[in-house]
Amino acid sequence: MAQGMNKLNEALAALPEVRELLLSLDAGTSPIAVSGLSGVHRAQLTAAVRHKTQRPLLIVCADENEANRMAGDLHELLGEDVSLLFAREWQLRDRVFASHGWEQQRIGSLCSLAAGKAPILVATVDGLMQRTLPPDALRGAVTDISLGDRFDLNTLSKKLVESGYTRAETVEGVGQFALRGGILDVWSPLSAPVRVEFFDNEVDAMGAFDVTTQRCTENGKSLTVLPAAGVLPALSDGGREKMLERLGRAAQKIAKKAEDSPIVQTLRSDIERLRNDLPLGGMDRRRQPDAAVPSLPHHGDIRRVRDLVDNHPLGRHRPQQQSHGLHLGAAREDIRLPPDRKQRPPRLAGGDLKPLVHQADPLPQFI
Repeated sequence: MAQGMNKLNEALAALPEVRELLLSLDAGTSPIAVSGLSGVHRAQLTAAVRHKTQRPLLIVCADENEANRMAGDLHELLGEDVSLLFAREWQLRDRVFASHGWEQQRIGSLCSLAAGKAPILVATVDGLMQRTLPPDALRGAVTDISLGDRFDLNTLSKKLVESGYTRAETVEGVGQFALRGGILDVWSPLSAPVRVEFFDNEVDAMGAFDVTTQRCTENGKSLTVLPAAGVLPALSDGGREKMLERLGRAAQKIAKKAEDSPIVQTLRSDIERLRNDLPLGGMDRRRQPDAAVPSLPHHGDIRRVRDLVDNHPLGRHRPQQQSHGLHLGAAREDIRLPPDRKQRPPRLAGGDLKPLVHQADPLPQFI
Protein backbone atom coordinates (compact mmCIF):
# COMPACT_ATOMS: atom_id res chain seq x y z
CA MET A 1 0.00 0.00 0.00
CA ALA A 2 2.74 2.45 0.99
CA GLN A 3 4.73 1.63 -2.13
CA GLY A 4 1.68 2.29 -4.29
CA MET A 5 1.09 5.66 -2.61
CA ASN A 6 4.73 6.60 -3.12
CA LYS A 7 4.40 5.86 -6.83
CA LEU A 8 1.28 7.99 -6.99
CA ASN A 9 3.03 10.89 -5.24
CA GLU A 10 6.02 10.54 -7.57
CA ALA A 11 3.69 10.59 -10.59
CA LEU A 12 1.95 13.72 -9.31
CA ALA A 13 5.27 15.43 -8.61
CA ALA A 14 6.38 14.67 -12.16
CA LEU A 15 3.49 16.63 -13.71
CA PRO A 16 4.73 19.82 -15.41
CA GLU A 17 2.40 21.98 -13.33
CA VAL A 18 3.53 20.47 -10.05
CA ARG A 19 7.19 20.72 -11.07
CA GLU A 20 6.65 24.39 -11.75
CA LEU A 21 5.01 24.73 -8.34
CA LEU A 22 7.96 23.05 -6.61
CA LEU A 23 10.44 25.25 -8.46
CA SER A 24 8.49 28.33 -7.41
CA LEU A 25 8.52 27.23 -3.78
CA ASP A 26 12.26 26.55 -3.88
CA ALA A 27 12.90 29.89 -5.57
CA GLY A 28 11.01 31.78 -2.84
CA THR A 29 8.32 33.23 -5.15
CA SER A 30 5.53 32.17 -2.80
CA PRO A 31 3.01 32.63 -1.19
CA ILE A 32 1.28 30.92 -4.09
CA ALA A 33 -2.38 30.46 -4.93
CA VAL A 34 -3.58 27.39 -6.84
CA SER A 35 -7.27 27.51 -7.70
CA GLY A 36 -9.74 25.06 -9.18
CA LEU A 37 -9.01 22.10 -6.90
CA SER A 38 -11.50 19.87 -5.12
CA GLY A 39 -10.89 18.68 -1.58
CA VAL A 40 -9.27 15.37 -2.53
CA HIS A 41 -7.11 17.11 -5.15
CA ARG A 42 -5.85 19.55 -2.52
CA ALA A 43 -4.86 16.57 -0.39
CA GLN A 44 -3.14 14.87 -3.33
CA LEU A 45 -1.18 17.98 -4.29
CA THR A 46 -0.20 18.61 -0.67
CA ALA A 47 0.93 14.99 -0.29
CA ALA A 48 3.01 15.23 -3.46
CA VAL A 49 4.73 18.38 -2.21
CA ARG A 50 5.41 16.76 1.16
CA HIS A 51 6.73 13.59 -0.48
CA LYS A 52 9.07 15.53 -2.76
CA THR A 53 10.32 18.24 -0.40
CA GLN A 54 9.96 16.59 3.04
CA ARG A 55 8.97 19.97 4.40
CA PRO A 56 6.78 20.11 7.52
CA LEU A 57 3.19 21.00 6.66
CA LEU A 58 0.59 23.18 8.33
CA ILE A 59 -2.79 22.82 6.60
CA VAL A 60 -5.51 25.28 7.60
CA CYS A 61 -9.12 24.11 7.10
CA ALA A 62 -12.44 25.89 7.53
CA ASP A 63 -14.02 23.47 10.03
CA GLU A 64 -13.59 20.17 11.83
CA ASN A 65 -15.23 18.05 9.12
CA GLU A 66 -12.91 19.37 6.42
CA ALA A 67 -9.91 18.97 8.73
CA ASN A 68 -10.80 15.35 9.53
CA ARG A 69 -11.15 14.51 5.84
CA MET A 70 -7.88 16.23 4.99
CA ALA A 71 -6.03 14.45 7.81
CA GLY A 72 -7.44 11.08 6.76
CA ASP A 73 -6.50 11.63 3.11
CA LEU A 74 -2.96 12.75 3.98
CA HIS A 75 -2.45 9.77 6.27
CA GLU A 76 -3.45 7.35 3.52
CA LEU A 77 -1.44 9.15 0.84
CA LEU A 78 1.73 9.58 2.89
CA GLY A 79 1.59 6.81 5.47
CA GLU A 80 2.61 9.31 8.17
CA ASP A 81 0.96 10.37 11.40
CA VAL A 82 -1.07 13.56 11.04
CA SER A 83 -1.80 15.77 14.05
CA LEU A 84 -5.14 17.55 14.37
CA LEU A 85 -5.65 20.88 16.12
CA PHE A 86 -9.18 22.02 16.94
CA ALA A 87 -10.40 24.75 19.27
CA ARG A 88 -11.23 23.68 22.79
CA GLU A 89 -14.52 24.45 24.50
CA TRP A 90 -14.59 27.59 26.58
CA GLN A 91 -14.61 26.84 30.32
CA LEU A 92 -17.29 29.22 31.52
CA ARG A 93 -18.72 26.77 34.06
CA ASP A 94 -17.24 24.22 36.41
CA ARG A 95 -15.07 21.56 34.76
CA VAL A 96 -17.55 18.82 35.66
CA PHE A 97 -20.05 20.22 33.15
CA ALA A 98 -17.64 20.33 30.21
CA SER A 99 -16.46 17.69 27.76
CA HIS A 100 -12.67 17.55 27.57
CA GLY A 101 -12.17 15.20 24.63
CA TRP A 102 -11.19 17.93 22.16
CA GLU A 103 -9.19 19.80 24.79
CA GLN A 104 -7.13 16.68 25.47
CA GLN A 105 -6.55 16.09 21.77
CA ARG A 106 -5.54 19.73 21.44
CA ILE A 107 -3.11 19.43 24.36
CA GLY A 108 -1.48 16.42 22.71
CA SER A 109 -1.07 18.23 19.40
CA LEU A 110 0.28 21.39 21.05
CA CYS A 111 2.82 19.42 23.08
CA SER A 112 3.96 17.58 19.94
CA LEU A 113 4.23 20.91 18.12
CA ALA A 114 6.21 22.51 20.96
CA ALA A 115 8.58 19.52 20.96
CA GLY A 116 9.05 19.66 17.19
CA LYS A 117 7.36 16.29 16.69
CA ALA A 118 4.42 17.27 14.49
CA PRO A 119 5.69 17.24 10.88
CA ILE A 120 2.12 17.38 9.51
CA LEU A 121 -0.45 19.49 11.34
CA VAL A 122 -4.04 19.97 10.15
CA ALA A 123 -5.82 22.77 12.01
CA THR A 124 -9.03 24.75 11.89
CA VAL A 125 -8.99 28.54 11.75
CA ASP A 126 -10.43 28.93 15.26
CA GLY A 127 -8.04 26.27 16.54
CA LEU A 128 -5.10 28.38 15.37
CA MET A 129 -6.50 31.65 16.66
CA GLN A 130 -7.29 30.39 20.17
CA ARG A 131 -4.73 31.45 22.73
CA THR A 132 -2.60 28.86 24.46
CA LEU A 133 0.36 28.50 26.80
CA PRO A 134 3.71 29.98 25.82
CA PRO A 135 5.98 27.33 24.27
CA ASP A 136 8.39 27.24 27.23
CA ALA A 137 5.56 26.86 29.76
CA LEU A 138 3.96 24.15 27.65
CA ARG A 139 7.19 22.18 27.40
CA GLY A 140 7.80 22.66 31.11
CA ALA A 141 4.38 21.22 31.99
CA VAL A 142 5.26 17.90 30.33
CA THR A 143 6.82 15.22 32.55
CA ASP A 144 8.70 12.23 31.13
CA ILE A 145 8.94 9.21 33.45
CA SER A 146 11.09 6.18 32.60
CA LEU A 147 12.42 3.17 34.46
CA GLY A 148 15.45 4.14 36.53
CA ASP A 149 14.55 7.85 36.73
CA ARG A 150 14.70 9.56 40.11
CA PHE A 151 12.06 11.94 41.45
CA ASP A 152 11.26 13.71 44.67
CA LEU A 153 7.64 12.59 45.14
CA ASN A 154 6.56 15.82 46.83
CA THR A 155 8.01 17.88 43.98
CA LEU A 156 6.44 15.57 41.41
CA SER A 157 3.05 15.79 43.11
CA LYS A 158 3.25 19.60 43.17
CA LYS A 159 4.14 19.69 39.47
CA LEU A 160 1.17 17.49 38.59
CA VAL A 161 -1.18 19.83 40.46
CA GLU A 162 0.31 22.84 38.67
CA SER A 163 -0.14 21.00 35.36
CA GLY A 164 -3.89 20.73 35.90
CA TYR A 165 -4.18 17.36 37.64
CA THR A 166 -6.48 16.66 40.58
CA ARG A 167 -5.26 14.53 43.45
CA ALA A 168 -7.67 11.75 44.39
CA GLU A 169 -7.79 8.69 46.61
CA THR A 170 -8.32 6.47 43.56
CA VAL A 171 -7.77 7.37 39.91
CA GLU A 172 -11.04 7.08 38.00
CA GLY A 173 -10.68 9.54 35.12
CA VAL A 174 -8.31 11.48 32.91
CA GLY A 175 -6.51 14.30 34.71
CA GLN A 176 -6.37 12.58 38.10
CA PHE A 177 -3.47 11.18 40.10
CA ALA A 178 -3.13 9.29 43.37
CA LEU A 179 -0.02 8.95 45.51
CA ARG A 180 0.06 6.22 48.14
CA GLY A 181 3.44 5.69 49.73
CA GLY A 182 5.81 4.85 46.91
CA ILE A 183 3.10 4.16 44.32
CA LEU A 184 1.92 6.84 41.88
CA ASP A 185 -1.19 6.32 39.74
CA VAL A 186 -1.68 8.91 36.99
CA TRP A 187 -4.00 9.16 34.00
CA SER A 188 -2.55 11.46 31.37
CA PRO A 189 -4.54 12.69 28.34
CA LEU A 190 -4.25 10.42 25.28
CA SER A 191 -2.82 7.63 27.42
CA ALA A 192 -3.98 4.67 29.48
CA PRO A 193 -3.85 5.06 33.27
CA VAL A 194 -0.36 4.11 34.48
CA ARG A 195 0.93 2.95 37.84
CA VAL A 196 4.50 3.92 38.72
CA GLU A 197 6.21 2.11 41.60
CA PHE A 198 9.15 3.72 43.36
CA PHE A 199 11.95 2.17 45.38
CA ASP A 200 12.99 5.07 47.56
CA ASN A 201 13.01 7.85 44.90
CA GLU A 202 13.84 5.68 41.87
CA VAL A 203 11.27 4.38 39.37
CA ASP A 204 11.41 0.62 39.91
CA ALA A 205 8.43 -0.60 37.85
CA MET A 206 5.56 0.84 35.85
CA GLY A 207 2.66 -0.26 33.68
CA ALA A 208 -0.94 0.32 32.64
CA PHE A 209 -3.74 -0.66 35.01
CA ASP A 210 -7.52 -1.13 34.89
CA VAL A 211 -9.40 1.61 36.76
CA THR A 212 -12.25 -0.80 37.51
CA THR A 213 -10.22 -3.55 39.14
CA GLN A 214 -7.17 -1.36 39.95
CA ARG A 215 -4.97 -4.22 38.75
CA CYS A 216 -1.99 -3.83 36.44
CA THR A 217 -2.65 -5.13 32.93
CA GLU A 218 0.57 -4.43 31.04
CA ASN A 219 4.15 -3.58 31.91
CA GLY A 220 5.75 -0.43 30.51
CA LYS A 221 9.09 1.31 30.37
CA SER A 222 8.24 4.98 29.91
CA LEU A 223 5.40 7.48 30.14
CA THR A 224 4.94 11.04 28.93
CA VAL A 225 2.60 12.91 31.27
CA LEU A 226 0.93 15.73 29.34
CA PRO A 227 -0.76 18.75 30.97
CA ALA A 228 -4.30 17.90 32.03
CA ALA A 229 -5.80 21.24 30.97
CA GLY A 230 -5.27 23.96 28.41
CA VAL A 231 -5.40 26.74 31.02
CA LEU A 232 -2.80 26.45 33.79
CA PRO A 233 -2.95 29.59 35.94
CA ALA A 234 -0.65 28.08 38.58
CA LEU A 235 2.20 28.44 36.08
CA SER A 236 1.54 32.13 35.58
CA ASP A 237 3.82 34.91 36.78
CA GLY A 238 3.80 34.91 40.56
CA GLY A 239 2.21 31.48 40.77
CA ARG A 240 -0.37 30.43 43.36
CA GLU A 241 0.38 33.16 45.91
CA LYS A 242 -0.15 35.90 43.34
CA MET A 243 -3.42 34.31 42.29
CA LEU A 244 -4.64 34.17 45.89
CA GLU A 245 -3.66 37.80 46.39
CA ARG A 246 -5.55 39.00 43.32
CA LEU A 247 -8.62 36.92 44.09
CA GLY A 248 -8.65 38.25 47.65
CA ARG A 249 -8.40 41.87 46.50
CA ALA A 250 -11.20 41.34 44.00
CA ALA A 251 -13.47 39.79 46.63
CA GLN A 252 -12.82 42.65 49.09
CA LYS A 253 -13.45 45.32 46.47
CA ILE A 254 -16.82 43.89 45.44
CA ALA A 255 -17.83 43.03 49.03
CA LYS A 256 -17.60 46.73 49.99
CA LYS A 257 -20.52 47.42 47.65
CA ALA A 258 -22.48 44.17 48.00
CA GLU A 259 -21.42 41.69 50.67
CA ASP A 260 -24.02 39.13 49.57
CA SER A 261 -23.11 39.34 45.87
CA PRO A 262 -22.88 35.92 44.12
CA ILE A 263 -19.58 37.11 42.64
CA VAL A 264 -18.10 37.49 46.13
CA GLN A 265 -19.28 34.00 47.07
CA THR A 266 -17.77 32.56 43.89
CA LEU A 267 -14.43 34.30 44.47
CA ARG A 268 -14.22 33.11 48.07
CA SER A 269 -15.09 29.58 46.97
CA ASP A 270 -12.33 29.75 44.38
CA ILE A 271 -9.84 30.95 47.01
CA GLU A 272 -10.72 27.98 49.20
CA ARG A 273 -10.39 25.54 46.30
CA LEU A 274 -7.07 27.03 45.32
CA ARG A 275 -5.69 26.68 48.85
CA ASN A 276 -6.67 23.01 48.84
CA ASP A 277 -5.05 22.26 45.44
CA LEU A 278 -8.43 21.77 43.76
CA PRO A 279 -9.08 22.88 40.15
CA LEU A 280 -10.94 26.12 39.56
CA GLY A 281 -14.02 26.05 37.38
CA GLY A 282 -14.79 28.44 34.55
CA MET A 283 -11.21 29.63 34.07
CA ASP A 284 -12.08 31.41 30.81
CA ARG A 285 -14.34 33.81 32.71
CA ARG A 286 -11.20 35.31 34.22
CA ARG A 287 -8.98 35.65 31.20
CA GLN A 288 -10.20 39.05 30.02
CA PRO A 289 -7.88 41.68 31.51
CA ASP A 290 -10.50 44.40 30.94
CA ALA A 291 -13.30 42.51 32.70
CA ALA A 292 -15.23 44.08 35.60
CA VAL A 293 -13.79 41.50 37.97
CA PRO A 294 -9.96 41.58 37.92
CA SER A 295 -8.70 38.61 36.00
CA LEU A 296 -6.44 35.94 37.37
CA PRO A 297 -2.80 36.54 36.47
CA HIS A 298 -2.63 34.67 33.22
CA HIS A 299 0.66 33.91 31.52
CA GLY A 300 2.39 37.19 30.77
CA ASP A 301 2.94 36.28 27.13
CA ILE A 302 0.12 33.81 26.55
CA ARG A 303 0.27 33.03 22.85
CA ARG A 304 -1.65 32.02 19.82
CA VAL A 305 -0.63 28.77 18.20
CA ARG A 306 1.28 30.74 15.59
CA ASP A 307 4.01 31.35 18.17
CA LEU A 308 4.45 27.61 18.52
CA VAL A 309 4.59 27.33 14.74
CA ASP A 310 7.26 30.02 14.56
CA ASN A 311 9.46 27.99 16.93
CA HIS A 312 8.80 24.73 15.07
CA PRO A 313 10.32 23.52 11.79
CA LEU A 314 6.97 24.58 10.31
CA GLY A 315 8.00 28.16 10.92
CA ARG A 316 11.73 27.82 10.47
CA HIS A 317 11.28 26.87 6.82
CA ARG A 318 10.09 30.41 6.16
CA PRO A 319 12.67 33.00 5.07
CA GLN A 320 13.11 35.78 7.60
CA GLN A 321 12.22 38.54 5.17
CA GLN A 322 9.05 37.02 3.79
CA SER A 323 6.36 34.59 4.88
CA HIS A 324 5.98 31.78 2.38
CA GLY A 325 3.09 29.43 1.80
CA LEU A 326 0.83 27.64 -0.60
CA HIS A 327 -2.84 28.52 -0.73
CA LEU A 328 -5.03 25.87 -2.38
CA GLY A 329 -8.41 27.29 -3.32
CA ALA A 330 -11.49 25.51 -4.61
CA ALA A 331 -12.71 28.52 -6.58
CA ARG A 332 -10.78 30.94 -8.74
CA GLU A 333 -10.37 34.44 -7.37
CA ASP A 334 -8.79 37.55 -8.81
CA ILE A 335 -5.65 38.34 -6.85
CA ARG A 336 -3.87 41.66 -7.24
CA LEU A 337 -0.11 41.76 -7.30
CA PRO A 338 1.55 44.02 -4.73
CA PRO A 339 3.04 47.19 -6.26
CA ASP A 340 6.58 45.93 -5.69
CA ARG A 341 5.96 42.73 -7.69
CA LYS A 342 6.76 43.69 -11.28
CA GLN A 343 7.47 40.21 -12.65
CA ARG A 344 4.75 38.26 -14.39
CA PRO A 345 3.65 35.30 -12.23
CA PRO A 346 3.91 31.79 -13.72
CA ARG A 347 0.72 30.01 -14.81
CA LEU A 348 -0.52 26.50 -14.32
CA ALA A 349 -2.77 24.56 -16.67
CA GLY A 350 -6.12 24.19 -14.93
CA GLY A 351 -5.40 26.94 -12.42
CA ASP A 352 -3.36 30.05 -11.74
CA LEU A 353 -0.16 30.17 -9.72
CA LYS A 354 0.24 33.64 -8.29
CA PRO A 355 1.85 35.38 -5.31
CA LEU A 356 -0.74 36.24 -2.67
CA VAL A 357 -1.26 39.78 -1.45
CA HIS A 358 0.10 40.15 2.07
CA GLN A 359 -2.60 41.27 4.49
CA ALA A 360 -2.70 42.01 8.21
CA ASP A 361 -3.89 38.52 9.10
CA PRO A 362 -2.20 36.57 11.94
CA LEU A 363 -2.97 33.21 10.38
CA PRO A 364 0.14 31.43 9.10
CA GLN A 365 0.08 30.12 5.55
CA PHE A 366 0.96 26.50 5.08
CA ILE A 367 3.86 24.52 3.57
